[in-house]
Amino acid sequence: MANVYDYLRAYNIKLTQHSGMEIARGKGPFYTHTGIVLGDDPYGNSMVFHNYPGTGPSIVTLNAFRNGKSWQFTGRDSDSRDIVLLRSFLQVDKAKGYSLLDYNCHHASSLSRKGKSASHGVNNTFGVLAFVALAAMLSGGENKR
Repeated sequence: MANVYDYLRAYNIKLTQHSGMEIARGKGPFYTHTGIVLGDDPYGNSMVFHNYPGTGPSIVTLNAFRNGKSWQFTGRDSDSRDIVLLRSFLQVDKAKGYSLLDYNCHHASSLSRKGKSASHGVNNTFGVLAFVALAAMLSGGENKR
């Protein structure tokens, strides 16, 4: 495919005012699931790019993305709409498998939005674990006489 408009035609998706925007829904008590709004299919369903265990990067309806939960726009900074959409379609084409640690939904959304792979959920989890481990090491040393 040459450009984002070729992909939009191939997937039969029409641009909307929300195309290219990142959305998130709850996923457990501490995490969110993110995706990128692509546009609407011919039946008026909002279509979303996301990366999910079992399917990897794929395009689903907003209702499938929601999975019965509420959602919101994240408001995170993004490159231009066309670039965000093109990066999303390219990830679907490459079909790299889902990986919790290095290619989860946050990595995929970040790649679409800014061209860089990042997951605040993974980073925060490792940060908390490192802090707890350091605190345990420091407190363990103080209790020894």
